[in-house]
Amino acid sequence: MSNPEYYQRNKEILKAKELIRYYANREKKSEYQKEYYKKHKEECKKVGYLWREKNKAAFLIQHRKHAKKYIKKYPNKILAQTLAKRKIKILKNTSCKICSGKSNLERHHSDYTKPLKVDILCKVCHRKIHRGDLYL
Repeated sequence: MSNPEYYQRNKEILKAKELIRYYANREKKSEYQKEYYKKHKEECKKVGYLWREKNKAAFLIQHRKHAKKYIKKYPNKILAQTLAKRKIKILKNTSCKICSGKSNLERHHSDYTKPLKVDILCKVCHRKIHRGDLYL
């Protein structure tokens, strides 16, 4: 009996076993991948950059597909960000609400249902808020 025949006859059983194996090892694999990335960060970035350069068309298709899903999933967020970007200008003398930094300023929405109510934050403080390290 050849391998394809065996697979065809036991397709459902093999898929179920693979799913069980995947879920049993998912956390271990995730932790391993995080540790590997920490140790080899620059190498991973370089490999990713080279892949994107080599496969520009595939990358753009994949990127657009994910962007469309994101827009469908978070329409209020996209609308609020677009309105804020158009209506609220970040002036040169503006500073971060938290640390008073003046470079790399961004708009932060605490509530996307109020698109024109934004806080001006530097990139570092903005990331800390979204990670949950800081609160306004």
